[in-house]
Amino acid sequence: MRASFPPEPEPVETMADRIYLRFDIDTVACIGRGVPRLRELARKHGCRFTFFVNMGRSVDLRESLLGSPGRTLENVSGTTAKVSAWRKLGVWDFARTLLLNPRVGSRHRDELHRLQDEGHELALHGGDNHGTWQRLGHAASRATFERWLLPTHERFAEEFGAPAGFGSPGANANPALYPLLRELGYRYASDRMAPDPVSLDASGLAHIPVHGQVDEVPLIEHLCAKGLPREAVVAETVRACESFALKTLVGHPVWEGYRAIDTLDAVLTELRNRGYGFGLYSDLVPGDRRDG
Repeated sequence: MRASFPPEPEPVETMADRIYLRFDIDTVACIGRGVPRLRELARKHGCRFTFFVNMGRSVDLRESLLGSPGRTLENVSGTTAKVSAWRKLGVWDFARTLLLNPRVGSRHRDELHRLQDEGHELALHGGDNHGTWQRLGHAASRATFERWLLPTHERFAEEFGAPAGFGSPGANANPALYPLLRELGYRYASDRMAPDPVSLDASGLAHIPVHGQVDEVPLIEHLCAKGLPREAVVAETVRACESFALKTLVGHPVWEGYRAIDTLDAVLTELRNRGYGFGLYSDLVPGDRRDG
């Protein structure tokens, strides 16, 4: 069970006419297949996105190969409709991710630099092993977080500059993490699952909640997995966005930016037609707003 967060006393004012789109780069397929198309889509709509980049490995091979069958089956199936890894990645990228398990942010670095050059935001997503953090982050100590995080933080800072934002794999963390993030210079974290406003903790770290998902499954992926036609997925996604007080939407480049990109294109078109603009996550941090 994940640790509860302490109450946050200082909500932050946000813009009701902005949509904040976040894409989590978990695998090399996200960069190689999804990011280039998302760059094109952003140019088409004149908007910018926030990308949370995994600088470590995608999976915990020990868990994948030696973990208990019951736990593995539960992790793969679950109770919420979601797209399988096979369907999301395809056979080749699934095998490459499982067997080679490369450090994600070290591949296709040119694509990540192009994102920065075009005004998109890069934030750090997890530590040296995505799968380990996703399973064990709720119980990790500060010392464990330091061991997981510091190598990837340094790689990110050296390659892309000091990151302003951080997101835990599976939004799985606990309060031991956040003082460390602030000491490393982060301005915000995005791990909260509840429909909260943006708020500041005692250290001054902003917490941006993750909306636009169902039981940790991104909303568009969830609706596609239910077998709904594209028109229904678009209508439901737009309706959900309009219902959020803070209009954050999350996805993965390999799905929303690749296999379901026509659906995402239609969602952005409809939101534009309704008068919404698009912002970066750093726009939500007090004292760090940008034009866009």
